[in-house]
Amino acid sequence: MIRSRIRWLLVAGALAPAMHAQAQIPVFSKDPATFLSEVQKVLTDADKKVGGAFAETIFIPFWNSGFLNAGQQGRLVDMANVMGKKRFAPVPDLMDMLATAAAFPGNGHTSDEFNAWMKGLEQAGRSSRKNDLVEMLASGHALMNSGILYQTAATNWHAYKGKFTFAFDTVPKVQFTTTDLVWWSRTDSAVIEGTSGTYYPLSNTWHGAAGTLTWRRAGLAPTATFAKWAHPYTLKLKTTEVVVDSVNFTDPYFDKVLLGTVKDKLKANVNEDNASYPRFESYDLRKRINDIVPGVDFEGGFTMQGAKLQGYGTKEEPASLGFKREGRLFILAKGLLFTIESDKVASEDVAFTMYLDKDSIIHPSVTLRFMREKQQLTLIKRDEGLSKGPFYDTYHQLDMYFEELRWKQGDPLVQLGNMQGTTQNRTSFESFNYFEKRRYTAMLGIDNIHPLARVRDFSKQVGDEFSVQEFAVFAKLQVDQVK
Repeated sequence: MIRSRIRWLLVAGALAPAMHAQAQIPVFSKDPATFLSEVQKVLTDADKKVGGAFAETIFIPFWNSGFLNAGQQGRLVDMANVMGKKRFAPVPDLMDMLATAAAFPGNGHTSDEFNAWMKGLEQAGRSSRKNDLVEMLASGHALMNSGILYQTAATNWHAYKGKFTFAFDTVPKVQFTTTDLVWWSRTDSAVIEGTSGTYYPLSNTWHGAAGTLTWRRAGLAPTATFAKWAHPYTLKLKTTEVVVDSVNFTDPYFDKVLLGTVKDKLKANVNEDNASYPRFESYDLRKRINDIVPGVDFEGGFTMQGAKLQGYGTKEEPASLGFKREGRLFILAKGLLFTIESDKVASEDVAFTMYLDKDSIIHPSVTLRFMREKQQLTLIKRDEGLSKGPFYDTYHQLDMYFEELRWKQGDPLVQLGNMQGTTQNRTSFESFNYFEKRRYTAMLGIDNIHPLARVRDFSKQVGDEFSVQEFAVFAKLQVDQVK
């Protein structure tokens, strides 16, 4: 008998929270006084400590304050009954809806705004999807409590300052005067400063006008490096990425603002050292900056990724870095991307030309490193792809096989050799017309047709310039096989 009683108590104790959570909203009376007492009872019964205290200290004073006219009170009762039919809980669902309503006068919102907010709830309440009303209720509650526009478990968008008003035309919307639009995750955050706009909660879309993005979180002074715009822009708040076109970018490197696109995105575990956003990319691919470092001129486009300034180009219009000697162009490096830092300039793949009067030394693909303090330029030939080929010296009519070319700004000498610590212990120089049958035969491999014969036949058809992909199609080989 005792064992049965203990079992019944355990089952009752386990069911109690579930019974509390399943408490239903009753059908409320439209009489204002009766409704008030019914609301107080249902909230107190659901949660005496939280619901009862809310009814006593917040909702009853609001209901009796005169802010709502009889029609508005009736609409609020109707919405409470809609929530009951859709099986919302008294606490927190009904309580949160009533708390949002009660916040209107205290937060400086007008009776017309209350009507607009109610229209949005009524529209969502007519939907067959309960979740439509869930989202509208949550949106209004978050806005009133914390200025939050949109939030998930991982991210949050909110207006940091400024006033907003509720409005409704065919859909609900929230209009913001000048504010800072902030979005953040657990490990990163960003802000569009000095913006204004309209938030559409049904689509979670922000239609803004004007704004400023700074590089503060990348460690750069917000008054020195920033992107600014005055035109409209649109954001989908379900993403953590911002993209705005036609912005004006300012940075101490440039004497004039640059026009381009700014992007910002939240990333994991961001600090000033590893921040790769915000990013700016200039439209102008032919921006020329003389003496971007002393004695070195740059021409191309610019992108800023975090605190890292990069020069960039395209295959059709590569960026270039020109090193001067005695005021004249001595070395020209062309590539798709140059990283420009305070202590060095680098690129993983450049086409190199050293000018020797009317002749030159060239290589189609080397790694470039320039150390500003040492004024040391280093070009490194890699053991892959085009980089495996020799340096071509038209002055001496030589193919030159070595790993590294070094030049110190101002020196009359250029050093050719192998990298320190490498296993390579020899360099070689061959005349252009040097032919060795063993090497020629080795290039054939297991193929029936010599690769040089294939190249000759294809060049007869298309000319001297063609891509690897085009040649691979002609040879009926994979791209990797013909590189």
